[in-house]
Amino acid sequence: MANALKIAFQPLLRLHSPHKMRMFSVGASGSNSEILVDKHDRKRVVTLNRPKALNALNLNMVREFYHVLQQWNNSADVDLVIVKGAGGKAFCAGGDVLAVSKSAKDAQAGGKSTDHKDFFREEYILNNLIGTFSKQYVALIDGIVMGGGCGVSINGKFRVATEKTMLAMPETALGLFPDVGGSYFLSRLKVKSRCSTFSIVQSLNCGRMD
Repeated sequence: MANALKIAFQPLLRLHSPHKMRMFSVGASGSNSEILVDKHDRKRVVTLNRPKALNALNLNMVREFYHVLQQWNNSADVDLVIVKGAGGKAFCAGGDVLAVSKSAKDAQAGGKSTDHKDFFREEYILNNLIGTFSKQYVALIDGIVMGGGCGVSINGKFRVATEKTMLAMPETALGLFPDVGGSYFLSRLKVKSRCSTFSIVQSLNCGRMD
């Protein structure tokens, strides 16, 4: 899967080299940061910390997450990274659609915002890093996991689902092409669903993970 991700994301990597991404500080556990990091010996626990927004990813979160993963990818002091969501309702409900929409409308009105472009470009670079990450990467996908949430979980080495896991790529219901590596992993997922089994995309729109 790592090689497939490298090929899929290579054009973006050439357009926007990862080392040029802006870097941000990351809050320790208990702070107001949207990305929390706890250290346990050689293990790191990352918490997506926007529970009121179902931990939807915004541009700042993508940049913070990329920053710490890039450091750990090259560190001999880290063996395992565990990723989870705060609040108990969702792992991650995807990208922050409101923020992206606001930025796009601002640009259309003559504004200078580029957040809507930067978000997707940098999100895909983060997905590539997760898919090629050199350490053990475990995503605890308890609750809702959609869109961009799939990108920061399924692209990693291990996923742990629970009886509350609800996985979906909502854009497929609108006829849009699934991003964040979706065209790769959707065809390889096994699900239990009341939907017809002829289409993994249809089943993901109303089913639970197996």
